[in-house]
Amino acid sequence: MDGRGPVQVDIWGVCTSRDIISIAGGRNCNIKVKYFFQACSFPVQFTKHVLPDVNTWDYHTEKSFFKQRMYAADINKNVPELLSQSGSEWLIVDGHVISYGIKKVIFEDGREEYFTGNLFGDRMLPYDERGYKYEIVKVDPFSGDLRDAFREFTEFCKRRYGKNIIFIEVFGTDTFLDKEGKLVFSEYSEKKLSQVFRFEREFVKETGCMVIPAPFFLTGDDCHKWGHNPVHYADEYYEYAFNAIESLIAGRPGDIESSRIECSSVMADIRSGAPSRNNYMYACYRRAPEDPESVREIEKYAGDGNPLAYGIYARLLRDGTGAIQDTAKAAEYMKKASDLGVEWAPSEYLAIIWNYFDHGKALELTLQSAGEGSKEAVMKLAREYFRGKLIPQDLDAAQMWAEKAVSMRAGDSGILLFDILWKKEDPSLYGKMIQSVLPLAERRDLPSMIRLGKAYREGKGVPEDTEKALGLFREAAGRKFASGAVNLFDTLWKVGTPESCEEAVKVIVPFSDSGSGHAQLRLGKAYRQGKGVEKDLLKAAALVESAVSKKIPGSKHEMVLIRRELSGA
Repeated sequence: MDGRGPVQVDIWGVCTSRDIISIAGGRNCNIKVKYFFQACSFPVQFTKHVLPDVNTWDYHTEKSFFKQRMYAADINKNVPELLSQSGSEWLIVDGHVISYGIKKVIFEDGREEYFTGNLFGDRMLPYDERGYKYEIVKVDPFSGDLRDAFREFTEFCKRRYGKNIIFIEVFGTDTFLDKEGKLVFSEYSEKKLSQVFRFEREFVKETGCMVIPAPFFLTGDDCHKWGHNPVHYADEYYEYAFNAIESLIAGRPGDIESSRIECSSVMADIRSGAPSRNNYMYACYRRAPEDPESVREIEKYAGDGNPLAYGIYARLLRDGTGAIQDTAKAAEYMKKASDLGVEWAPSEYLAIIWNYFDHGKALELTLQSAGEGSKEAVMKLAREYFRGKLIPQDLDAAQMWAEKAVSMRAGDSGILLFDILWKKEDPSLYGKMIQSVLPLAERRDLPSMIRLGKAYREGKGVPEDTEKALGLFREAAGRKFASGAVNLFDTLWKVGTPESCEEAVKVIVPFSDSGSGHAQLRLGKAYRQGKGVEKDLLKAAALVESAVSKKIPGSKHEMVLIRRELSGA
């Protein structure tokens, strides 16, 4: 903002504050978020932590690692420590977290612990599983011990960030645009609003922070990328708030009030029936197959340079829906949408060029996008060089791009790197292979646990340890992960005792019943051999035939073996 490069910020608040950066700032935003803490109430973090720490994997029933991280941070009360070490220049705070509520846990031995209300999941799961006895009571976030904790919180913010604190007003709205662009209404708790207002008043007074006021007539939007929620607003809000953040960081606070009035006017227009731009474009997209006027509206917005309109128009051109199919032009417009930060555009751009272009040209364009910093392009290159279906397989190139993807923290890059190094079968790379999944496996990420289990089973990069492999596979299968059940079956089958074969069958049956072809193949194999279950060639044939129809590797060979036995050959 002043020529020094990206400004790093920490965010402590709800998704609204994060979305201001990700939606309005886009991919090439000059504001970079180091830490984002959502479901961690402010005063809770400054109360005593008297119980054993928890880890992310203690919340194994929760699939989202982000939520696991929030639960652990809330209980361990280590947000201040992490923010102290972040190196960020600015803190962005919103008070809506206070509306989640605060609860006090009173344990059987008299110890007390505070945690944020259960908007997401069950904070107490690790202690339940350890056999702790307790009762939970709701508490006023502004009373008793929490009064002192709130004071410590404000002092921490001033000490850590000085004057570089921005408070964003975030209020739940009761007025929404549905996906058809119609205005609908729902209730929002006045008690929650009261708590948020009180928090703002006291926080601003104590810290002297800068404030980005909410516009009047805030309107929610069901076309928000995260769906319906009282704090998921029409996109025009995010443009206002992002510009306000930029203005404050650049030292121009005087720009905000006029922008707020302008945004309030837009919100009032929306409530009066004028379209919210992005909601309107999605509605036009849905109507496009039968309504030429909707197509012309999207074309008009694209002509004005709107990023979302570029992406939506590209979809119409790609599919020939309401417009003459033109895949070259679709790629051009989707690339513009990608460059301007439309979240789903990078992957759709790559799909267009690989599905409709010559693969040599697609490779050239993907390399270009990778050079421009596209994580999706880097991952695509790693995958295609690894698969070797659309371009010749090159495991060295696949490894190079996968390692780059890991350095960019792109998607499932660690898992992809593991798979590439596993296929290369070079013992000198096994250490790197293990490290690519170990951190996530320790956080109980299921795909990473499966790969670590395979390594223990085969003794690649770690000492061979069947029991450790079985432990990882059992946990994954217990969490209803089909790959965990399949690998558990294979490992138990390899052990080969009557007891292990019985366990293998017991584990795989529910997954076979739910239609997993891999599970059906294995259960069919068990019925053919009569291990862990009574031999039944007809049941084996039915199961494996289903696996064959699903093109499961090895199923055709198993079917041959079954037919030989049925024919008495």
